[in-house]
Amino acid sequence: MPSVVDFIASNVQGIDVASHKELLVALGTGISPERISMAGPGKTYQDLAAAVAAGITINVESATELETIYKIKRELNKSTLSLSIRVNPDLTVKSSGMAMGGEGFTVRYRLRKPR
Repeated sequence: MPSVVDFIASNVQGIDVASHKELLVALGTGISPERISMAGPGKTYQDLAAAVAAGITINVESATELETIYKIKRELNKSTLSLSIRVNPDLTVKSSGMAMGGEGFTVRYRLRKPR
């Protein structure tokens, strides 16, 4: 698998990963951390710690995850983070029975920076 990712890395603008293990594969290609992002609602503490340490962009899925990321930032004494926020509309797709889950963000939370 790493050889496939090696080939892909040289032909795309960036790589998206969902775990610490995938992050290690992506970094092993030599691609710049600025071109790697991590997304997905199932990120563990270890996944987030590895992402913060590597300096990649983290797609934040919830307010709780954002608090965890800032905790890790303090623990690792990092001065900056690269974050993007997952936006889920408050709707249900009636034909599929699917609804967006998770706790989401409130307007209050978006307007203040976590400590």
